[in-house]
Amino acid sequence: MSKALISGCGSAATFIGGFAMPIAFPAAPKWVGQTGLVIAGLLLLLTIVLWLFENRKPADTPDASSSSPASQWVPLDDAIRYLADYPVPQAQMLFDPHLPIRIGLALRDALLCGDLDARGRRYDTLRGGIKDPPLHSLKPIPPEDWDGAHIESYYVLQGQFRQVAAGRHSSVIETSDNKGYHDIRVRRDQLQKLWPRKGALRNAR
Repeated sequence: MSKALISGCGSAATFIGGFAMPIAFPAAPKWVGQTGLVIAGLLLLLTIVLWLFENRKPADTPDASSSSPASQWVPLDDAIRYLADYPVPQAQMLFDPHLPIRIGLALRDALLCGDLDARGRRYDTLRGGIKDPPLHSLKPIPPEDWDGAHIESYYVLQGQFRQVAAGRHSSVIETSDNKGYHDIRVRRDQLQKLWPRKGALRNAR
């Protein structure tokens, strides 16, 4: 709706109410003039509504490109839950006992091949282990570091943390004796591109 049309409606309302009706019907009954005023009022109201519609503030809409960078990354454990459509009923686990292994291998392959980016914090149990606040910065995990890593999906699907030295932690993997990464996060968009559907690695019953 153009602003010129809105302005035209307002001008028409003023003309009809103020000039057109008295000139066209000088000897008309009183109700004719009153009708003209009603019409003028309605047109003025329409003008206001159209003006408000034209100048309304656009509603905020979600935009992945404008999302904060942190929202583009999800914890590794959440990625595991996504692929399993967590929580997994006990009957499903009995029917498909290899689900945790299948999820771990699929994620590791994607991470190793570079199809799925990850970042995390290094830890060494012989040099402080995992601390709060953390000892190391959050950095990209090189794909080759996933070679030989074991993603323990079973504990995640059982709602448990993993034991690292004297503590229990989430989103953690061991890459070699005493060493690994914690606070691991993966790219949400890449994860959903590889597996668009929640529970994608579940076997159908």
